[in-house]
Amino acid sequence: MTGEEVQRRLVDFARKWSLYAGSERAEAQAFLNELFDCYGTDRVDAGARFEEAQQGKFLDLIWPRRCIIEMKRPSEAGRLAQHREQALGYWRNAADAAHNVPAPRFVVICAFQRFEIWEPGAYPTEPRAEFTLLELPDRMDALMFLAEREPVFLASQEAVTREAVRLMTNLYHRLGDRHAAGPDVRQNFLLQSARTTLASVAFFALHV
Repeated sequence: MTGEEVQRRLVDFARKWSLYAGSERAEAQAFLNELFDCYGTDRVDAGARFEEAQQGKFLDLIWPRRCIIEMKRPSEAGRLAQHREQALGYWRNAADAAHNVPAPRFVVICAFQRFEIWEPGAYPTEPRAEFTLLELPDRMDALMFLAEREPVFLASQEAVTREAVRLMTNLYHRLGDRHAAGPDVRQNFLLQSARTTLASVAFFALHV
């Protein structure tokens, strides 16, 4: 599946669920099944499980070694920080040294309308990414581990974007210095180059 297809699916997904204001229990599993499907992953085939028992409690979703997802009702979207200790506690208790099973790499706290993504083994004090449901199509790389690919988080994206802007600006002026074309032609050329590059990066992220 291409990056464009993932993004297109996520646009439809975000549009559908942006209106949901019900309970966590009523639709959490449907929400997560559809989210996995957006990334081209069959949750059951991948081995991600709902309602896994853990010390008298139940994890909303665990994908061993990969991620834990803790769901909250939409009205909790502005209070995800209050649920971090619960979710990270599930993560700590998910490791099984006796069976050589490490804790999952990622923890997602989600209240339908908002996401927090944690990588607590490497970054224990703050989330790697935070965004709303409507921002998800543009932030799809942050959940790329759902497609069994390496995710890309905001800090990395910002650095790449700044460097790309710098390089494009320099190229625009160098082409002007050489009188290669007029301003409109140069601008259209750079925009087309940027689109082609982004499409190639998205394809690479899904197929390497």
